[in-house]
Amino acid sequence: MIMNLRPLYVAAITALTLLSLPATAQVSKAELETISMSDRVNTAIDELRFFDGVPSDTTIDKLYGTQTRSLLQTSQTFPTVGS
Repeated sequence: MIMNLRPLYVAAITALTLLSLPATAQVSKAELETISMSDRVNTAIDELRFFDGVPSDTTIDKLYGTQTRSLLQTSQTFPTVGS
């Protein structure tokens, strides 16, 4: 018995096409402005820059550098056990 697979192929291609469409949200412009993030944020370390909420390379370097310095200062501030 030979099965006709054409309807199955059509259904699979249709499903894959629908799944690959981009998702869209029904959000007003005013609502979007309240949840969006600024491209530049002034902090105690320096100005941090973002693009679409993603930190720039220089911002990442500043944050990791500050974190590393903070850890080094903390480890030097507190004496270790047995010293």
